[in-house]
Amino acid sequence: MSDVLLRTGSLSFAYPQRTGMFRRPVLREVIRAVDLTVPRGSVLGLVGESGSGKTTLGRLLVRLLEPTSGGIQFDGVEIGHLSEAEMRPLRARIQMIFQDPQSSLNPRLRLGVTLTRPLQVHGRLQGRRDRRDRAAALLDLVGLPTAFVDRYPHELSGGQRQRAGIARALALEPDFIVADEIVSGLDVSTQAHILLLLRELRARLGLTLVFISMTCPSSACSATTSRSCTMAKSWSMDRSRGSSVRRSTPTPASC
Repeated sequence: MSDVLLRTGSLSFAYPQRTGMFRRPVLREVIRAVDLTVPRGSVLGLVGESGSGKTTLGRLLVRLLEPTSGGIQFDGVEIGHLSEAEMRPLRARIQMIFQDPQSSLNPRLRLGVTLTRPLQVHGRLQGRRDRRDRAAALLDLVGLPTAFVDRYPHELSGGQRQRAGIARALALEPDFIVADEIVSGLDVSTQAHILLLLRELRARLGLTLVFISMTCPSSACSATTSRSCTMAKSWSMDRSRGSSVRRSTPTPASC
């Protein structure tokens, strides 16, 4: 088994964009030639200003987006250009926690249904009692009362919704998780509790994480990441605190 869980090579991504009088489509490059290595069991922090492409990079790593060029290797398997059918067996091992749980949790579904829907899709649990027990166990894992299985997202506070989002990401027992600015909309006290929860879950479950943040406060970096790097609007990524990321442009950056 390799010590490296995820690796990218010259990873680039461009959005099609229509500009000019005749609205001709052009490609707007957001990510350019990113090479990064994420060792198994580690936490890599991606820090950058708004518009630097860090969320796009996170979505590329979990293959919610297909790269324009370059490759992504997950546990030795090249996944950068796999079809959705070919990616499906790996989906359970690769998950993402989204920035806004209010929009990422279905408002019409109770938490118990939301947490166990991925298990149904992957054929893990079929019985109603088994699904309910699993949902309760997931809520307990992230520090929420098991009675919340019957609650809707709007009945929870912001911090509780984010914990529910974390529980959903953990439902399939993944190896790799991208956490995309998951504390940006929370108050300082709740941020600290969420970061502490992530640290405990990583130690307990042996997770490999990519933690995305707009800023790099000492509390977040020390509590959550073991290595961090900075992204800038020039698409550059620099080595910082020992991270295995190489610069793709001469622009200096640090965190």
